[in-house]
Amino acid sequence: MSDFLEEYSYDLPKELIALFPPKERDGGKLMVLQEKSSSEALIRSIKDLVLYLKAGDLLVFNDTKVLPARLKTKRRTGGRVEIFIVTLSGDEAICLAKPGRRLREGEQLELCSSNEFLKLVEKLSGGRWRIKATKPIRDILLEYGEMPIPPYLNREAHSSDVDRYQTIFAQQEGAVAAPTAGLHFSSTLLKNLSEKGVLTTKLTLHVGIGTFQKLRQEQIDQGLLHEEEYVLTEATVSALNDCRQRGGRIIAVGTTVTRALEAAARSESGLTPHSGKTRIFIRPGFQFQMIDGLFTNFHLPKSSLLMLVSALAGRKKVLDAYRLAVKNRMRFFSYGDAMLIVPEKGLFHARD
Repeated sequence: MSDFLEEYSYDLPKELIALFPPKERDGGKLMVLQEKSSSEALIRSIKDLVLYLKAGDLLVFNDTKVLPARLKTKRRTGGRVEIFIVTLSGDEAICLAKPGRRLREGEQLELCSSNEFLKLVEKLSGGRWRIKATKPIRDILLEYGEMPIPPYLNREAHSSDVDRYQTIFAQQEGAVAAPTAGLHFSSTLLKNLSEKGVLTTKLTLHVGIGTFQKLRQEQIDQGLLHEEEYVLTEATVSALNDCRQRGGRIIAVGTTVTRALEAAARSESGLTPHSGKTRIFIRPGFQFQMIDGLFTNFHLPKSSLLMLVSALAGRKKVLDAYRLAVKNRMRFFSYGDAMLIVPEKGLFHARD
């Protein structure tokens, strides 16, 4: 596995990891990958996105809403335990607990600064626990939870993260991580795009904990990733079909939208209004059926998301662009800058 993953490695100085968002949502930089393989990527601003899209193009957003999924608790002994909710259903949830080695089934964890308790009902595989509360877990999260900012930020969640680690079009609760490409879009940028004739639509894919986890050998061998749920509405399907009919380009805003669209196209339901689950693993060699372009952040080395971007534009081209981004001191990861991949004449054909 190490040799395979090394093909998707690059050197990144730690100071280029964006610990906080830019002052304005659309205040970051934008790297634009050009179609000709001999052309170096351009570095512009997010606000310049309108220059690279055309009237009739369709931007597809993910309207999932991030739950404040982190809870601070303490044991009877006084030891602190951080709970990260993965999925919830009523007064029960599946979570990760850290540190979790000494925890025992049946133990009660007290929520810090409250009189609420969580009961550790059952220890599951992969470091997960099934827990139960005296009231709906959602209510507890909304009252006591913190935004689940990525672990590589190495900081506590701030009050500003409540707003900035959420897109302005977030509506459907269920994610434990933000669809970060959408964080760049302000109401002003959307207005400017609309005035040019660029259309928008939304789908829902609830980003799961798997987005933070390292690739495992069995995932590479099986060609399957962690499972995530998605929903395509009638309005979304209609917008996609209309875009195709008028000759516009479907531009996915983020890897989550890409996964949802490409998974839907391959499902038994096809491109119809439906909900489903996907473990799709998009990597070089993948044949895209839905998207014509991608707006995305810069991703972690050796990650499945970097492989997805490489499947669209070619591994060498993408890694060259990442090195150029480092050279130009662009900001990386969830709160960092963005990349636009929109060829003029169909998809890139480099599949190295």
